[in-house]
Amino acid sequence: METLESQAELLYGLIHQRFITSRQGMQIMYEKYQNNHFGFCPRVFCNATRVLPCGYSDTPGVDTVKLYCPSCMDMYVPPNSRFQTVDGAFFGTTFPTLFFLTFPDIEVSSHPPASASGRDVAAYKPSPSQLKRQKAEAEAAGAGQRLVNGVLENNLAPGLGKGKMYEMKIYGFKVSERAKGGPRMKWLRNRPDDVAVLDEYSKANVEGWASAEEDEEGDGKVEKRKGVRRGARRRV
Repeated sequence: METLESQAELLYGLIHQRFITSRQGMQIMYEKYQNNHFGFCPRVFCNATRVLPCGYSDTPGVDTVKLYCPSCMDMYVPPNSRFQTVDGAFFGTTFPTLFFLTFPDIEVSSHPPASASGRDVAAYKPSPSQLKRQKAEAEAAGAGQRLVNGVLENNLAPGLGKGKMYEMKIYGFKVSERAKGGPRMKWLRNRPDDVAVLDEYSKANVEGWASAEEDEEGDGKVEKRKGVRRGARRRV
């Protein structure tokens, strides 16, 4: 009986992984995301960016579910201990990326206002008027923006880059990177000033179109040469 229950739980989790990537599942997860159901990023420079659940692997039993932050593009352990027993394969590795490609107009950097009454941020739910204002601000911010790998450039890791990296200091003096206790992984927080250099989608399309045009031109030249040879034979 225990084996049957564990197998049924595994089957349900794998079905859940496929469901949340469907159209209906995406809409349900979108509503939960807007209602801050999954929590916020603990990193200071992300300014309480909403997170999404995801897994390190699509294979069950590899690792537990993690929280993905689109602002710093990092993954965190859920603060609630009951979620640390949920298999990461029940959400999969595809869901977060597919979610933001499905809803590219989401303003990643938008976050709930700080509560002066000390109310928990996770319990905050925006009112319909606030949601409407956030949507209008996102549309205004998105006007004239470029798409980089299918995502608006302002939504591509807004929590990274210059001025948004923690600098180690001792009595106000920066710690040298060459020091034994200095920063080692600072490159993980880097972000180019022009994010267009990261647009692999456009590069692949341009290269693909160029190669396709060259192939077509090459085929046309071969056909022309064959036609010339045939004409020469007929004249002879």
